[in-house]
Amino acid sequence: MNTQIDVIPEFNFWSLLLLICSGQAFFFAIVFMFHKKGNKIANKFLSVLTLMFSLYFLFISFYWSRHLVVFPNLMGIMGLVNFMWGPLYYLYVSEQFEKNRSFNYKKLLHFIPAFISIIYTSRIYFIDIKQRVNYIKNLVADETYYVSLSSLIFGGVVISHIFIYTFLSVRKLNVYSHKNNSNQNSLGYIKYKWLQKLSYGFVGFFFSWFLYEVVMFFGVEYARSVDYAICVFGVAIFMMIAIYSLRQPEIISGASSIKDDPKYEKSKIGFEDAQLYLNKLENLMTDEKVYLDNELNIRTLSEKIEITPHRLSQVINEFKQMNFSDYLNYYRVEEAKSRLIDPRFTNQTILSIAFDVGFNNKVTFNNSFKKLTGVTPSEFRSTESATIAAKN
Repeated sequence: MNTQIDVIPEFNFWSLLLLICSGQAFFFAIVFMFHKKGNKIANKFLSVLTLMFSLYFLFISFYWSRHLVVFPNLMGIMGLVNFMWGPLYYLYVSEQFEKNRSFNYKKLLHFIPAFISIIYTSRIYFIDIKQRVNYIKNLVADETYYVSLSSLIFGGVVISHIFIYTFLSVRKLNVYSHKNNSNQNSLGYIKYKWLQKLSYGFVGFFFSWFLYEVVMFFGVEYARSVDYAICVFGVAIFMMIAIYSLRQPEIISGASSIKDDPKYEKSKIGFEDAQLYLNKLENLMTDEKVYLDNELNIRTLSEKIEITPHRLSQVINEFKQMNFSDYLNYYRVEEAKSRLIDPRFTNQTILSIAFDVGFNNKVTFNNSFKKLTGVTPSEFRSTESATIAAKN
């Protein structure tokens, strides 16, 4: 006789949070998919990767809240997601630095394991719906969550698949970094740092998930709170993707070079002319340190170089791969770094140094400093001071 298990679907704070994040991830997946600027192929891979987060959050939310009983067809989601993470991330990284923007269909071969997994998982849809629901009821009602050897082996296969692709992605990033010692304000460097951070989060999330499976296999009891923490880690990775796409839209839009920018089509600059302007510009920055003037603007600077503001803007954009404001702030941050570790400025406050090197407010200074160095001004001063003291 079959025992009927009474399961009542109900959202708690964590399952509701994941459901909301699933909706947000789906929204960003649509935005990335139809974004018209930048590397469209890379954005489409990012879109599908974000969609995988959306589906994963949806599945876990419904599992925790027991709504899988109401939507039993969602059981097949993980069969799709498990072997999609790695290839999608690798192809996204690869496309970021591809010069050929046409899609190579051979790249679809990376998804063969996902296709096999989908076929294998789809067997659940051939089970009678009542049996399927009863199976799900037993699954969601079980609070012990026993990890069998077969499930551990399968988890090892999944995590190995993800790690291999992440390793290939990081290796591609390192090759790019060695070949391109670009300015820290260039789009290439911004992309490199963004993908580097995403790689750390990506590996950390999946490693924590598999490590928890391992310790449970060796006898540690399942704790829903740890499950919550791991999923919150996944939420943090998605939020990082969302926040970076909003705070640094150049990553998605690809505003790296103006060579294809219509506003400069009628004012081409020859290489020799550009080098002449750049030499004058660099002399003004390094010798005269005109960036220390917090009222310096592009018109004033262009008069010193004897070209039009439009021309100067074009030179900076095309040959420095940054806008005028970022160009000035680069030099100001470098000057601030020098003063923060100079004994002559030990008694001077960080804010005072910020004003002296040309910044007009604390917020812009802090944001520019951290964007270029990865740390705050106070962290930089304390760390560098400690290093200098240790050497002495």
